[in-house]
Amino acid sequence: NSASKLKHLRCYAMRIAPTLRELITVEDFTREGACISMDISLSQDLIDDDGLIHGGMLALIMSIGAEELARQHLARDGYLIVSSASINYLKQAVAGDIINIRACIAGKSERMMLVDVDATVAGEHVAKALYSFIIEEE
Repeated sequence: NSASKLKHLRCYAMRIAPTLRELITVEDFTREGACISMDISLSQDLIDDDGLIHGGMLALIMSIGAEELARQHLARDGYLIVSSASINYLKQAVAGDIINIRACIAGKSERMMLVDVDATVAGEHVAKALYSFIIEEE
């Protein structure tokens, strides 16, 4: 239902730093078992003078997807610490692209979680990443 979807979009937007909320928009999302998928658009203010999306901005939105998924799979009260992130850039994303971020649990133990993230534009991969999280108790 659309009210539930709007609630979830607002929740995902809250993971974005307040100064960036007007610049990064979560357009849509779906949950599929141990995966989530989010369509993200970026404001023109985040695009460089050549009309390109900087790799660091792509890494940021991939990290948002990875962390959101990991938070949903915490078995107990606690918090996450990113212990490593490995990103492979495959193609340049450009102004106007809607970037789909698909994050899936790749492995989980009591103290660690691995999240595999794919960034695609119109079905073509622009980046792949693996995030490793340490799970800490409150």
